Amino acid sequence: MARIRFVKLEKRYRAQPVLAPLELAIEDGEFFTFVGPSGCGKSTLLNLVAGIDAPDAGAIYFDDDRVDGLAPGARDVAMVFQSYALYPHLTVRENIAFPLRVRGLARAQIGREVGRVAEALGLAALLDRKPRELSGGQRQRVALGRALVRRPRVFLMDEPLSNLDARLRLEMREELKRLHETYRVTTIYVTHDQEEAMALSQRIAVLSAGCVQQCATPQQVYADPANLFVAQFVGSPPINVIGGDALHDVPCAAPLLARHANVPLVLGVRPADVEVHSQPRADTLAAEVTLIEPTGSDLWVVGRWRGQRIKGRAAPGASPERGATAHFSVRPERLYVFAADTGTRLRSD
Repeated sequence: MARIRFVKLEKRYRAQPVLAPLELAIEDGEFFTFVGPSGCGKSTLLNLVAGIDAPDAGAIYFDDDRVDGLAPGARDVAMVFQSYALYPHLTVRENIAFPLRVRGLARAQIGREVGRVAEALGLAALLDRKPRELSGGQRQRVALGRALVRRPRVFLMDEPLSNLDARLRLEMREELKRLHETYRVTTIYVTHDQEEAMALSQRIAVLSAGCVQQCATPQQVYADPANLFVAQFVGSPPINVIGGDALHDVPCAAPLLARHANVPLVLGVRPADVEVHSQPRADTLAAEVTLIEPTGSDLWVVGRWRGQRIKGRAAPGASPERGATAHFSVRPERLYVFAADTGTRLRSD
């Protein structure tokens, strides 16, 4: 295991910055995720840590050891890919054992280590099968086993669940959390799926255009976003954003608008903080219902109000219908204020 430090780390392709100077530390044994849209630099960062690519400036440290000049094999990292990257002609046993065979370990020791990992991953009954005989979730567990058996200092995971169906993704999330709690190997995970990042991680860093927009615990990032990009990227369903002249018709927004009178603003409020009623109430927004989204545990309602799209959760007993008028109640204490031009979060304190 290792504490990982990035010191002014940069990467460029043809003079185009891909990763801005990065100063960040990942603690020993931490499950840390870089999350962001495609092209934000998260996979590039993973390749720099693995040694697949070299930085243009800065340094990477594992504890006090500088590793950015080392060959990939000398860094003691294990990488899990979204494509599984299993050897199709080898059995599960042979796939898991492969890195130990490369190290030249004795056959008896390899057998013990493979058995230990296979038992932990529920693969003991599948050791003699080939990858083509396995489901997607089983293949991903074999890929994890091949990484685990090495007992590396660092795990690197490049969107390892993206090829799985919805149910398997949820199962493998639980598996990854259990494995991390068991082995406590420092883990860097990259994904574009913010829900996955929040469910798995102890801390996340939100990336945009190679820059870290915010680094904190998942709950801190969700509840206290640093800027509009973070607020829009993190959270499901996505945050409502209200701007333009409609701002002045949000009943509970008047004090916020007065406090920032000289700055063009947009307001944000998460759908979970908007309650939808069938009957009018004080200080609600009357909107035409354009979409109903039942998800089992929740009934989400999308409305059109003053040219703005707004989404909320139906209150108990409410039964809105498409085309009808519903009344959206916004919790004033849950409103976020952002500068319209820069996306900067404007705070009340």
